[in-house]
Amino acid sequence: MLSDGLDNIGNVDKKFTESLEKMNIQDVFTVNTFGFGDDHDTETMRNLAVIKDGNFYYIEKLDIVDESFVGALAGLLL
Repeated sequence: MLSDGLDNIGNVDKKFTESLEKMNIQDVFTVNTFGFGDDHDTETMRNLAVIKDGNFYYIEKLDIVDESFVGALAGLLL
């Protein structure tokens, strides 16, 4: 899923949850979200991550992208 959390046609959180239910995925998985710069909805991106026990990472500058991905991957190993 690719999103900026800004939805002009409805509730992103609800649509995401409905899509997950419709796909009926049996595997356990985590969703982490990443917001680059200021052009995204932080609250929605955080809510999307929480739905599948993930984290939201705010990336203000491109030079810290690697730190955010390392943090997300480290969380998967716990």
